[in-house]
Amino acid sequence: MTCLNHQKISIICVGQKSAQKWLGDACDDYLQRFSPNELQVKIFLAKPANRSNEKSNDANKQRWLKTESEKICEIIQNIKNTNKNNDTFIILLDERGKNFTTKKFSEKLQELFDLHKEIIFVIGGTDGLADELKQNANLLFRLSDFTLPHGLARLFLIEQIYRIYTLIKGHPYHRE
Repeated sequence: MTCLNHQKISIICVGQKSAQKWLGDACDDYLQRFSPNELQVKIFLAKPANRSNEKSNDANKQRWLKTESEKICEIIQNIKNTNKNNDTFIILLDERGKNFTTKKFSEKLQELFDLHKEIIFVIGGTDGLADELKQNANLLFRLSDFTLPHGLARLFLIEQIYRIYTLIKGHPYHRE
């Protein structure tokens, strides 16, 4: 079993702070449950590309994805710069990614914690994530078969990370 010792998870989301107070409160509630001496979970927001007054065609979509990808890459590089040994594993949330049960995802994260000090999750914007980001990721992960609003995807991911945290710690939060 994995021993958590100052592991880090960063969640990069294309979007803005939710205007829905209940959603922000729910995310904050889960984030406060982690012991920072064991697992630090941080949220980073990448500003979405400006889509106002522009038609949603392929050329604009590619430009928007490129703009958002540059912002995501900048955040990833900043995270890597603070992690002195550059020991990160990048997981992109994608509807065509690998599907896990909670138990299998717990096993995967425990394996990753044994090998890496920091895991970075990336949640894309309205148009998803650029192909270049997907090609450079260590893992594409499907959070759900459902299409979720970005705020709910963020909350769902944080809750699943908390659930796995409790599984590792032997806490009775998760029930089979």
